Amino acid sequence: MKFGNGPEPTFPPRRRDFNFGWGLDVECFDVIFQSLKNTSGWDFNPDQTQLLQEAVTLYSDDLLPGCGYVWCLMERERLQQEFVRLLHKGMEQAEVAGQFEIGLEYGNRCLRMDRACEATYRRMMRLFYAAGDRTRAIRQYQACLQILTEEFQVKPESLTKALFQHIQSGKPLPPPGSNSPLGRTGEFPIPAGMGLTSSANSISITHHPSVPKIDQ
Repeated sequence: MKFGNGPEPTFPPRRRDFNFGWGLDVECFDVIFQSLKNTSGWDFNPDQTQLLQEAVTLYSDDLLPGCGYVWCLMERERLQQEFVRLLHKGMEQAEVAGQFEIGLEYGNRCLRMDRACEATYRRMMRLFYAAGDRTRAIRQYQACLQILTEEFQVKPESLTKALFQHIQSGKPLPPPGSNSPLGRTGEFPIPAGMGLTSSANSISITHHPSVPKIDQ
């Protein structure tokens, strides 16, 4: 696979030993994340989109569920954070490509890990609206408002409110990724140490046929 002008990622060799499979799966995911982390999903080429899909496939459950060692908890949280970042890139790419159902599926996976993430709601509002479903876009805002109020007793950010008001007006949104604030409503910088709620839909590392062989 080629990645625009960037270097081609080098995957770790796969071993056949089942006991080491999880470690190599993490390595493969990390290689993909490092290859994509500095590129906006709006700018993905087909090979980068395929890599994203492979990374999403690698995550089917938490890393080593039930393991309570500190190193494992830290690694699990790191992987969750990286996974959410990739899902947001996937939502960006899906909006550009008009693949709204795929983008919304990514958004729902994000919300299962962090149901109070405003950037996820904003991106899903855009996806519903771009798909021609203004009602569900507005309902996403209402869900965001309810969760923020219940959990933190705070109101949505000004950018979230502005997007909601724009959708209410029925006007077209600026193109995704444009310089307009409403064109970049899905941007999602994750601060170090952000906690994500672990669930049955979190991260698990498994094997995917296109990533060198002990994976996924």
